[in-house]
Amino acid sequence: MLSHMDTNKTVFRSAASFFSGTMFSRLSGLLRDMAMAYAFGTKPELAAFMIAFRFAHFFRRFFGEGCLQSAFIPQFEAVRHQDPHRAALLFRDVCWGLASFLTVLVVGLLAVLGASLYLVNWKPENAEIIQLTMWMLPSLIFICLYGLNTALLECEKSFFIPSVAPVMFNIVWASITIFLIQIPIEQAVVILSIAVILACAAQWLATLPLTLKYYKKLGPESFKPSNFFTVDVKAFVMPLLLANIGIAASQLNSALDPLFARYANAEGPAWLWYAIRMQQLPMGLFAVSLSGALLPPLARAAKRGDWRVYDQLLKAAVHKMLWIMIPATALCYFFGSAGIELFFGRGDFGPESIAATNQCLWGYAIGLIPMSCILLYAPALYAYNDYKTPSISSGISVTLSLFLNWLFIMVWEWGAASVALSTSIAAWVNCLQLSWAIHRKQKARLALEAAVDIASA
Repeated sequence: MLSHMDTNKTVFRSAASFFSGTMFSRLSGLLRDMAMAYAFGTKPELAAFMIAFRFAHFFRRFFGEGCLQSAFIPQFEAVRHQDPHRAALLFRDVCWGLASFLTVLVVGLLAVLGASLYLVNWKPENAEIIQLTMWMLPSLIFICLYGLNTALLECEKSFFIPSVAPVMFNIVWASITIFLIQIPIEQAVVILSIAVILACAAQWLATLPLTLKYYKKLGPESFKPSNFFTVDVKAFVMPLLLANIGIAASQLNSALDPLFARYANAEGPAWLWYAIRMQQLPMGLFAVSLSGALLPPLARAAKRGDWRVYDQLLKAAVHKMLWIMIPATALCYFFGSAGIELFFGRGDFGPESIAATNQCLWGYAIGLIPMSCILLYAPALYAYNDYKTPSISSGISVTLSLFLNWLFIMVWEWGAASVALSTSIAAWVNCLQLSWAIHRKQKARLALEAAVDIASA
């Protein structure tokens, strides 16, 4: 593959395709959350559902998004550069291996959680969270397989379908929420937990036709038993494990955030939920789109050793990101309250919920720029086959976030909004570490190139 095939123009065109699908996804997600706010407001029972959703999808970024895609795409591109048929076999083996592993994982987690309900004397509110988590756990299989399909389709330069697939998720969720308005919330959250499984299955099915089209390229080998221990699969697993070291800390922090918020206020997790949905509108539309379009060409450039193209792509993406996220941050501060009232301020979502959610949004807005840049810097290091640096950086920032949560909530009693603030402070630390790591790699590479030029002269 020639270097001129991946340029700033092609990356931004791919990002635009990603954006068009993501726009529909985010708008449908906004409608889903509006239905949730209207039906349930920020009641403690809904907060319990949101905590359970975090727990049920704790492994989502390990085996479905983030780490899986960042490890799969560079390995897939490297193998495809040598032999396209081998690359297709790699996808087949990873797909069946992932499905088998997730099934065992979900069954094991259900057994452990179910046993804990009988063996541990949980408080009623905590037992409710465990039960809701158990209802939602099977959805993990579908959402992770969707993540793998997305990684493949991005390598195939198909960005619209993966980015628009969450519309199916949101349609199922929102539709069932509407029918639950008149049902007592204690029963409604159980039904909604089951609906999450259907929603995740619908999202996965949306990517299945294009994935099967690629899968059929294997011909008769499509039906042969997968080999989970090939050289290519092993080469994929090691980066995945390294990347998961940092993600483990990050996911633990993400799961504990609503618990800190719940300690501050029973409705705290719901305030954080709606606030981060507002913050993620610009992130989901622009940062995720640009990041998803950037990793495959960065990986291809790195495999070719075409560092000039690599540097150009990364620099242009960061500049484009800053031009979007700086104004978006200002909008969160000046018009955040109006936006929250416009989208959520009806039904059971009253003035108190609007004010509390806006405070959380201000906390998250501080981290909008670094969180967006991390989505570019981490893939840039993955393209170098450097999974260690992002993992260490993530671990440091998460440790800081947990300490700040303890300080803000337990010691200073600042309230649920301080959880968002600690997340943003940690994001700045993570962003600066990754930026410095990339700078050091570029500096070392340029010094090596200069030394080679001098030696050859």
